[in-house]
Amino acid sequence: MAISRLQASLAAANSEVTFAAANINFDFTLVKYEAPKEYQVLGMSLSEKRKHNAEHGPSHITARKLGALFDGVCPAAPNLVAAYGTRASQIAETSLNQTEPYRDTIFSQYTGIDGTSIWAAATSSKSAIYVHLLACMLARMWTAQEAAAIWVELVYERRKEVAQKLEEGDMVNFALAAAAAQDISHSDLASLDGSARAWLRTADTVHQRDQKQLELILKNLKVPIGGDTKVFSNVILAWTTAIKIMDRLVAGVPQEVQNGAALLGLSAWHLFPDLNVFSPKIVFIKMKDPLMDRGGILSLGLSATPHSGNTEDNGVYWSLSLAHLKYYGPPVKSVRTVESDSRITFSQLNLVLHACLLRFWDLNAQQNLVVSDTICKLVEYLDKAQIPTTFYQTWFLQTLSNGVSDYLDPSPKDKDLKQKLIMLGNRRAKTFLRKAPRTTDSSEDDCLLGLLNYTALIECLKDHTSRVCLLRRIASRAQSRLKNKVQFIVNITPDQFGLDDEGRDDQNLVFFIHREIVDWKTSLCGNSDTTAMYMAGCSKEDFEITRELLLDIDLQLEDFHYFLERELIDPNRLMAAIFDKEENSPLWKPKGSPKQALLALSYAAQYYKDLSNATIDVGILTRPITETKWVRNIIANIQGVKWYRTGFSLIAYMETGIEIDPHDLRGVIAFSTADSIYVRSTIIQDPYKSMTERSRIRRILGNVGKPGITLMVPPAEMMIREIDAGSWRVACYNDFDGQPVESFQNTSTHLSFTEYQMKIYDGAQGMHDSQLSYIEPVFSVRDKGSWVADMNPSIFAGNDRFLSENRCDCDHPKNQPLEDDMGKVTVVDSWDELLDPPEGVFVIRTGGNWVARLALTMVAHHQLKKLGDDFQVIVCPNQACWKCVLHELAEARSPRQAIIF
Repeated sequence: MAISRLQASLAAANSEVTFAAANINFDFTLVKYEAPKEYQVLGMSLSEKRKHNAEHGPSHITARKLGALFDGVCPAAPNLVAAYGTRASQIAETSLNQTEPYRDTIFSQYTGIDGTSIWAAATSSKSAIYVHLLACMLARMWTAQEAAAIWVELVYERRKEVAQKLEEGDMVNFALAAAAAQDISHSDLASLDGSARAWLRTADTVHQRDQKQLELILKNLKVPIGGDTKVFSNVILAWTTAIKIMDRLVAGVPQEVQNGAALLGLSAWHLFPDLNVFSPKIVFIKMKDPLMDRGGILSLGLSATPHSGNTEDNGVYWSLSLAHLKYYGPPVKSVRTVESDSRITFSQLNLVLHACLLRFWDLNAQQNLVVSDTICKLVEYLDKAQIPTTFYQTWFLQTLSNGVSDYLDPSPKDKDLKQKLIMLGNRRAKTFLRKAPRTTDSSEDDCLLGLLNYTALIECLKDHTSRVCLLRRIASRAQSRLKNKVQFIVNITPDQFGLDDEGRDDQNLVFFIHREIVDWKTSLCGNSDTTAMYMAGCSKEDFEITRELLLDIDLQLEDFHYFLERELIDPNRLMAAIFDKEENSPLWKPKGSPKQALLALSYAAQYYKDLSNATIDVGILTRPITETKWVRNIIANIQGVKWYRTGFSLIAYMETGIEIDPHDLRGVIAFSTADSIYVRSTIIQDPYKSMTERSRIRRILGNVGKPGITLMVPPAEMMIREIDAGSWRVACYNDFDGQPVESFQNTSTHLSFTEYQMKIYDGAQGMHDSQLSYIEPVFSVRDKGSWVADMNPSIFAGNDRFLSENRCDCDHPKNQPLEDDMGKVTVVDSWDELLDPPEGVFVIRTGGNWVARLALTMVAHHQLKKLGDDFQVIVCPNQACWKCVLHELAEARSPRQAIIF
């Protein structure tokens, strides 16, 4: 029966239909339940905006509809519901310390854990909590687009099932029929998935150790979820199976599993029973989760089904045929594993990167250790030399050092995780360092960054003696491979020895000979102007054969070690050999090489230093890093592209794998994805700090409640409250006495969004959901709750010639009364006075309130710019020398000068 006929069928139903049956437009916002006590701490941890959305807004309506629609499908699981609520509250409480530094910022209402979908479910119904648990399962395993497609099909099939029952005359509960009759939009389902996805990200961080341990266990199994690939039957079976098994485990009843559904439940719900693992070997693992009863032991691997697909990855896997993934085309068969959503920290990426290098250089296990130790000593050698380096070179060497240190760390802590990260680098990053196949003529591809090339190394050696030593090593190695015995001659410049000295003649090797005696045409290798190797009395054919042989002879790691340990390598020449010698572009040649990838990631590391608890999508390891748009932007050294655009581009890529051209990020002030808001530091801190320190990108735990990557671009023109015609009655414009006073203690900043939203192509053609969009934030200022103005943070985007800071280093007394010869200075102590600013120099007194200072700086800049281009806004520290400040302003000679104090 068609869904549209539900209402007619409802009208015909009898015993199960209440007095409201005639009105099928059931208002799902009217019903709100008291959340179970285990969930109360979670509710108190939510921001006011999130809590309102969960209790009265769209999230509550979606939870009510889905809870009613799937009521009765899932078995009762009171033990699981209680344990999950307790765990959710623990996670919420633990996460509070991450949000504390940003509680007073403009993002305060969007800061903190996204427990919206949990609280919406907890205040809707028990069945809604089970629906939330399913949302976590789907978000754990599938991409956002795939999960939304699954939800669309689940809702469609369930509505059809309810309609069929009504058609056949079966009794149907009114709430179920009402839910089936109403539409649940694709965007509502995507928002549900987005909230669940954000929750998982935060919970994974809190339980990082337990989650990684569970991942390592599941990685060694091959266990499918469900049977056929039909979405509705498969997902419902997996959902109900996981709920039953987990409820019994919480209650202390041991369980054996042959299906991956319960294992997915462990990962998605952050409940960790003790495990008996029977494959590949018998191991008992105590997870020590206090929420699990002692008897609740889960046995794994008793009868694991082998993966039928052609994949090298083990683990819990799920195969579904998705009919609603694309607008057009047949159903898309998709296979995902629990590991598909794995994330690592930037520190762990350093280790993976080093493993990638070792794999790229095609070394055996023993050589891996030797080359790692050599790199460690090389970095230490350069560091000890304290030679001048560019910041790029410093970053590069630090990135090398970090990866090597983790690789060589012998401590047993997290040994299994470390090995898995190394295997990840070996197995999944075959193209991460370079897109093109290796070429035999590229020394940049060679082991040890091309330093195991005798031409490069000989140039690095300090003196002629060490160069001769290296050439003798090469000659000895070549001699053993030649059929005919030949005589090699190693020469040095004549000024090193007397004209009568000829050196020591070995059986087939002459140690050195005067340069004038040797025919330069027979030079084999080295630099004929300093130290070189020649063949004495050979035919042209022998010469060519020998030269080809020498080209094929690589230096050994032991050779480099020998000269490094004896400090025979010149640090400056070594640095020149590692990096390009061209001053204009020392970083990005040769294009696409492993060295370039290292340089790119060392650049990214500088951003991630400031991003606490940020994680990286392991999916980026399957694509060449040097082909990304943010790396190409750096390589091209494009002028005019602001640092923050490149930063946002690389962070978005690391977070999601989605590429955004830095040119498309003009005007972006922040972006939100999953459980993170990445924002320019200039709008979340004191403006004086922004102008005296390097600008940064900061990570705030939170989101703006929209799925995918949401780019925030404020309006170009800001709105300001009109000047009150009666404000002259309260505006005083008194003389400034030099004292700090907090005149704007009732000033607050707020963030809202207009209805403007524009989807952007994210590279996935034909999909229902784009994971990339622009939205328009409005940064508002209020005074005692009344709107004053909207702010435009763009004045902090670059070097605004109207905006400066006072950096007085004098010994004069601070915050002293003004002297008579300092001139007239007016004080502005209210918004009415600032909106109608006085002429000359005036001081806006904030008393060190950084939120007010930020708002007043932006509004003062806007108001003075309206009056003309000859003005100045200067931001002072909390302790100011008025003599120096006013002297600086007098030299500027602007008719209007505002001092933020």
